[in-house]
Amino acid sequence: MAETLFSLEVHVESVEDLRVTCKLPALCFRLLDFPTMIIHHVSPVDAERIRQRLRMEGKESLLHELKDRFGNFQFRKGKSCLFKASIDTLLVQLQTVPLYAMLMDLWPKKPTLVGSTLLPLKMAIDKICADVYKKGVAVPAFYRNEGILPCTISWARL
Repeated sequence: MAETLFSLEVHVESVEDLRVTCKLPALCFRLLDFPTMIIHHVSPVDAERIRQRLRMEGKESLLHELKDRFGNFQFRKGKSCLFKASIDTLLVQLQTVPLYAMLMDLWPKKPTLVGSTLLPLKMAIDKICADVYKKGVAVPAFYRNEGILPCTISWARL
């Protein structure tokens, strides 16, 4: 089958129950060999402002203001990416290769891996392929999955 346009959307509601220190989180995700996408908790511009303010004031307590009253990071945002691929190629690849998600701490400047998880996409690609083969590529196909995802380095709910 010919190449067609696909959209991958990842939304992060919150990062909860972190058992290791993370001051400035970002969620990175990567699908196959496509570029890594980053969902920042705080925009890079705001992160730099916080760094400058800390250098001037010297109060690391400013970083605690990024958390809610329960100590969790509320992201409430996501990213999407469009890519062109053959449905047959995606079917073969996504049967075995998951979406990689990594929680990174961007503090102070050098990113550090805090946790990671794998999201299998087999069910999603199976359903999308079934819709495409049944209705054709002219009709949009959609699959949605949501839930709590455990991280493998520090357990956190994403």
